Amino acid sequence: MTLIGSGISHHNPLVSVVIPSKNRPDLVIATLVSVIDQTYDNIEILVVDDGSDMPLAPLLKDRFSDRVLCLRNDQSLGGAVARNRGAQSAHGDYVAFLDDDDLWLPNKLEMQVDAFSKHGVDIGVVYCGFDFLYKEEIVPRQNKYHNNCDLSIAVLSGCPFGSPTPLIRKHYFDMVGGFDRELPSCQDWDLWIRLSKVCGFYPVKESLALYRIHGDQISTNLRKKIDGRKMVLAKHYDEIKNYPRVLSAHYSRIGSLCVLADEHVEARDFFSKALASNMFDGGSFVHLVLQFLCRPLEKWLIERFSVNTIDGIKVIH
Repeated sequence: MTLIGSGISHHNPLVSVVIPSKNRPDLVIATLVSVIDQTYDNIEILVVDDGSDMPLAPLLKDRFSDRVLCLRNDQSLGGAVARNRGAQSAHGDYVAFLDDDDLWLPNKLEMQVDAFSKHGVDIGVVYCGFDFLYKEEIVPRQNKYHNNCDLSIAVLSGCPFGSPTPLIRKHYFDMVGGFDRELPSCQDWDLWIRLSKVCGFYPVKESLALYRIHGDQISTNLRKKIDGRKMVLAKHYDEIKNYPRVLSAHYSRIGSLCVLADEHVEARDFFSKALASNMFDGGSFVHLVLQFLCRPLEKWLIERFSVNTIDGIKVIH
């Protein structure tokens, strides 16, 4: 394995960057360049080729020499398995995961490692903000940061930050068992819920990553999004049920996604569950009324107020 930099030390810890990829050779090269161009230089880079039609290793060897280690799954096993495999092969004190179509700004890792150095070992995740990238143009977005390092309750309400942003102390990642391969989506959110039980989270309050929009993503795949949220809710239900408004909001959100997917019977079921969990959930009541009176208006309201739409592409987080 080839490292960029001088090796692991207390003051200059090794950061392992894991990038799963499948059939996106041009995009993964741009992603890798954004990692190699980091101002923090003690990095190892692991690309997990998840069954690409044309193996990535020869291309990456030719383009990056020995600066990138390429592992390969002969058959596609999914993003969670690919990320876990990369993490198992990583030697860093910290690990970061980057999708093969996203990018980092040059000072991202430097600022996050610096944040770790100023806090105790109870901080296991340092995250930051991100913006969208569409047709190579940056589209700013509103980032939210938590001032409290204990996110064990807040994270039950929803994914607290974007997937290309966290740097994770690898000890804690290994402790909670990595990504759940059974989830079709929301794998990152589930990981943050489990990590919140064992460590704190600290924000670098700057946008240091770019999430590329091109329409071929889980965030634009409604069925996977619905199924993933349902499975995360079921997995952590015993905790979430203790917060009726949070539970109601989850049911309502799934119902809204079902409306967008034109799954109206399922939508009504979840809006009904939302009201049963919290009788004061006026939004879910309105949804139920609109389900019978004016579905087009209901769908328009959801798209207008709950979905990021960029050039006709719906981005749902």
